[in-house]
Amino acid sequence: MNIITNFNRDFKMSIQFAKGWDYAIKPGECYRNIYNIVTEWGLDNNIQVGYGYWGNPSISMIRHCFLINNSEVIDPTLGETNREGCCYHIFKVFNQGEYYDTFYNFLEQNPDGEIYDSLIGMIPEEAEYCKYAIENKVRIDKLSYLTYLKRYDADNKIVVAGSGGVN
Repeated sequence: MNIITNFNRDFKMSIQFAKGWDYAIKPGECYRNIYNIVTEWGLDNNIQVGYGYWGNPSISMIRHCFLINNSEVIDPTLGETNREGCCYHIFKVFNQGEYYDTFYNFLEQNPDGEIYDSLIGMIPEEAEYCKYAIENKVRIDKLSYLTYLKRYDADNKIVVAGSGGVN
C-alpha cells in the first residue's frame, strides 16, 4: 500500500456538502458525518470514502475521514476551513461496498460499538502509515497517536505533536 500524500481539497464541493448536509454534519465528528452521508445519500461511482490524516506534517496531523472524488478530497467536516500548509495523507480508500463490509465486520467484532465509529484496529493499512510517519518525521496529534497508531509503534519512534516524542 502506498500512502497518498498532499491530496488537494475541492473547497467548492466541500462547502456544498457541508451546507447541503448541515443537519447531519457536526464539527469534530468526521466519522459520523461521512457515515451519515454514505448511508443516507449513497455514493456514485466517482466518490469514495477516505481514511487518513489531515494537517501540517511538520506541526501536527490528526486522523480524519472524508470523501474522495477522482483525485480531490471533499471534506464536509472541515467545510470552509483552510489552513496554510495543511494537506491530506490517505492510507485507505473504500468504495461504497467495501465501506459497508468493513463496518459490518467491525460490528461483529465490537457489538457495543457505534456504527459510525472510527474503525479502530480494522484498517491494516494504518500500520503502513505508522511506518511512513516514522520515516518521514510526520508529527502526529497526541490523541490520534494514542488511539490509533500506538499499537503499531512498538519502538516509540513516532514524533507526537506537543511532546517532542513519545519516549
